Amino acid sequence: MDGAMASVFTELTIDCENPVRLARFWAEVLGYSVAEAETGMVEISGPNRPSLVFFEVPENKTKKNRLHIDVNPVDRDRDAEVSRLLSLGATHTDVGQKKDVPWVVLADPEGNEFCVLGSRVDIEHCPTCGAARQTRDDGPSTQDELVDEASTDSFPASDPPAW
Repeated sequence: MDGAMASVFTELTIDCENPVRLARFWAEVLGYSVAEAETGMVEISGPNRPSLVFFEVPENKTKKNRLHIDVNPVDRDRDAEVSRLLSLGATHTDVGQKKDVPWVVLADPEGNEFCVLGSRVDIEHCPTCGAARQTRDDGPSTQDELVDEASTDSFPASDPPAW
């Protein structure tokens, strides 16, 4: 490896019955807006990666997702965020989680599970890698900046990971 990033996570594609309804829900959850829409497809995006792309498919969801989204509230505590998400159309769901876990498992309007974690935004470390937050004159670092900085610090070009 020459130190350059091989790929960037730019979008997550979600198969669904109703792309408009699901895109509207997730746009409200994440503060995103519609970036592109056409028959059977809606893409939403915001200031942070990745965008979400919803594609209409004929089959219904039948099993627990093997991949799910975790969200972190940024301006309220976890329980207040859960209440907000329930008002948007989320529902509580059970995927076998223990009762004393610090997250809440919900499902979006089409039954896709996702977790609401306790806010990690208020802590002084990056929730992805644990790197210390850097303070700036114009405010705290963004999640992307923290991850980019941590990636550079963790895997400098002179010492790439051996995987």
